[in-house]
Amino acid sequence: MKALAAAELGEVDASFPAPFELHLTSGRWICAQILRVLPGRRVVLKARRASGPAAPSEEAPDVVLKLFIGSGHNRYRQRERRGLDWLREAGLPVPCLLEDLEDDGLSGMVIEYLPDARVIAAEDQVTVEQAADLLGRMHEAGLWQVDLHLKNFVQSARGLFAVDGDGVRRRANPVPRQRGLEDLALLAAQRPPQEDEGASALLDAYLANRKGPAPSAEEFGSKIDRARRGRVRRYQKKCFRSCTEFSVSEDEAFRYFTRRGRGELVQRLLSERNAFSNGEGFLAMEAVKQGNSATLVRTRADGGVIIKRYNIKSVSKALRRLLWPMPRYRRAWMSGQLMTFLDLPTAQPLALVEEKRFLLPSVAYLVMEDLSGRDLDLEVAERGLSQARAAEVARLFLLLKRAGLTHGDSKASNFVVSDERVFLVDLDAMRLGTAQFDKDVERFLANWEGDVRARFESAFRAVALL
Repeated sequence: MKALAAAELGEVDASFPAPFELHLTSGRWICAQILRVLPGRRVVLKARRASGPAAPSEEAPDVVLKLFIGSGHNRYRQRERRGLDWLREAGLPVPCLLEDLEDDGLSGMVIEYLPDARVIAAEDQVTVEQAADLLGRMHEAGLWQVDLHLKNFVQSARGLFAVDGDGVRRRANPVPRQRGLEDLALLAAQRPPQEDEGASALLDAYLANRKGPAPSAEEFGSKIDRARRGRVRRYQKKCFRSCTEFSVSEDEAFRYFTRRGRGELVQRLLSERNAFSNGEGFLAMEAVKQGNSATLVRTRADGGVIIKRYNIKSVSKALRRLLWPMPRYRRAWMSGQLMTFLDLPTAQPLALVEEKRFLLPSVAYLVMEDLSGRDLDLEVAERGLSQARAAEVARLFLLLKRAGLTHGDSKASNFVVSDERVFLVDLDAMRLGTAQFDKDVERFLANWEGDVRARFESAFRAVALL
């Protein structure tokens, strides 16, 4: 079992192998699980105090070690403890604080471990309502979270607990009503757009603890939309930097953007670099679609992936690309991650690999999940259009609008049916904002004629998109 000293905790990230030993001045700890980690700043562990030279004590209970490292570690610990104390003083449920920890470059706390605790699932309506109720109680007590999200709460057999004291702030009076509703909307916006039907119940749970009139459903829905679009704008920046979800690196020939854990796949695909670069290895794969601007191939590696190569058609087009605010392959990478983040159906991008060229835009390879489906227009031609399928497509458009996204090229072939579900693909033209959203609807309906178009129009009217 690997052993770490306090000074080595900066090495720990979400992929660090557990269990491992942690040696502190307070003793040895057997760390069984990494619960949360902010590399270089905070590590939260499920652990047990060790006794004797090597083995954990049978009597030692599991606890949570919340450890702060790096510069300012003691300040962060104090802020965490202060926030938990405020919550406890207000009569709100928090796990018990057992002891403080101090070590070389480290401050932390030993906290009660709730053995059946789980982070709230976004689709768990009942538990999210309990979180809305707890949020209302916090606000009425003059407490609020500066970094509010569902992970601030955990559910156990003993009920719902607040577990993040670091972001808690306090005022002498209850949190102002409008500020409180914006916080509630932010909590609701942590859920994907398809869960918005439960928003009114969250509002009811929250208002049970607050005084004053209730906002209309439309007003609260608008607050959720604004909060979600703010989250989307913040998230899109993460797609191009190394963080918990993504890894960004480069060498002398390529620049890599990968989802964490998929780096080996990319290296396998590019192992024959020269053949891949000149097209021989790429074109030897199974062709899916060939065009002037892009070529799609399928490989069975890693259970099957699709690779889209973005071609440079001419020097003049390459020069014009220099004027674009973002190359289309980067937009496709970012948009696919946004769709996945919002739990909207698409082929998840696994990696983006750009050839490095001086000044001129480069050839790029986008590696995606292989949906192994067929285009919506082919399905309709062969099987006809059911009312359920029309409603599913209309609802997909509705969820895009709620998320503040416009596809930009809504032809029928960009809707793929896989496992009896409709997926939206080819995200090169996707934009934030809905100024052109109605044109997306018009473009989609222009694919169809007669009874099929009438059925789609009826489905779009049912969700107020026509």
